[in-house]
Amino acid sequence: MARRFKPRGDALVVTLSDVEVQLLDELPRQVELMLTQDDVASADPGVGRARDRLFPRAYLDPTEDDASNAWALDVQPELMEGKLAALNDLRASLARAETTRKGRRVELTPAEVQAWLTGLNDVRLVLGTILEITDDSDLEQIAVSSSDPEQSERAALYAWLTWLQGELVETLLR
Repeated sequence: MARRFKPRGDALVVTLSDVEVQLLDELPRQVELMLTQDDVASADPGVGRARDRLFPRAYLDPTEDDASNAWALDVQPELMEGKLAALNDLRASLARAETTRKGRRVELTPAEVQAWLTGLNDVRLVLGTILEITDDSDLEQIAVSSSDPEQSERAALYAWLTWLQGELVETLLR
């Protein structure tokens, strides 16, 4: 399979299929809604767990609830702003993608590469939390054994995002 990411000077060129571009536009949009609309999180316990995963407590000790709440009030708005900016920057970079015979291609600046790393990671964390994936989880088993087609689709998306993020990291480490 052809590599999706190729260095070009300080930039990184990514080539994706139309379907991949659509997914990388829609998935961050869904995470953004999950982060900004409280009714979305309250309607689905999995989404509430995913928000907790993206914004973990500062103190695990239950006797430190006041300190943890104070920390969240102080730090969470900045964390939220950073996460939303990364998701937005990821999607905005895709809007510049040019159609080539190999797919949709876009050249990412170093700042956009960082947004992709953050955005892909956050989308994966959300999907992984909703799927209740742990270190011991067998993703293929989750996808195959689920009688819920949506669960199987989420597992496939999670696997694809894991692969894409891994390829991005490998490219940066070269």
